Amino acid sequence: MWQSIRLAVLVIAIVPLTQLYGLTGTALSVLLSMAVSTVGFLSMLIRTIGWGYRRFLHTVVVPICSSALMVLAIKGWLMVSPVLTLPQLGMVIFWGVAVYLGSALLLDRTLNTGVFDVVKESVSALRKPLSDQVVPEVGNET
Repeated sequence: MWQSIRLAVLVIAIVPLTQLYGLTGTALSVLLSMAVSTVGFLSMLIRTIGWGYRRFLHTVVVPICSSALMVLAIKGWLMVSPVLTLPQLGMVIFWGVAVYLGSALLLDRTLNTGVFDVVKESVSALRKPLSDQVVPEVGNET
């Protein structure tokens, strides 16, 4: 269903936006159609997993805000120094990661979303030796 809606939005938007803005308009029409279908797919996902919209938004607010702050920080860096050498590119990447992690930690603690607790649990599960993990044996049904 949502693919049909996406196609309809694309068909309606592609010609006028392409005529107005050229290749950028074509890209905008694809982006618009993807945005519309993404909203639909997210609503299906929320219903499927049994969450309410409030719980879903509570879960995604930290990554979305952290990503926005990271983009602003990188854009600010690139406004100061638009031409980058390879070491400067490495610094920009490091700066972006640092801003993302710092803002995610601060927002997680402020909003009490528990995102970092889940990350800690996942990392600790990865660090466990295989001998400590319970693996069911195949073929030994009792």
